[in-house]
Amino acid sequence: MPQPHVIRLRGPWLCWPASIDQLSDASPVTIDCRDEDGLRQLLEADLPARLVFGRRFHRPTGLDETTSVQLVVENRCGQMGLTLNSQRLGSVDGGHHEFDVSTSLEPANQLHIELLADETRRGRGLTDLFLCQLEIC
Repeated sequence: MPQPHVIRLRGPWLCWPASIDQLSDASPVTIDCRDEDGLRQLLEADLPARLVFGRRFHRPTGLDETTSVQLVVENRCGQMGLTLNSQRLGSVDGGHHEFDVSTSLEPANQLHIELLADETRRGRGLTDLFLCQLEIC
């Protein structure tokens, strides 16, 4: 089996101090994935119980009906919920997880990751919390 083509979903990420149901009421903060100070300042603020991290990305080119696209998430904190284009992918609790998003990708996509605010206090930067990438085969 050939090695997949990997597209890493690095920063910048937007962060909403709200739950996924309240995004329209909250203003996002932009955080680079390696920005320890930005994450620390956000976490020092008076936060709600949940935070939502979001990132936009375009559909990769050259895909056809035989192409498989996996969203791969390395969860380094605790329980998180994942949503792609307003469709819930699921909840994961630590570790390596893969989701087949081959038929879910649109020309422009929005990935949301919802975390408990307490879980984010363990990390120094977003890469301490999670890593995301697309793997295309």
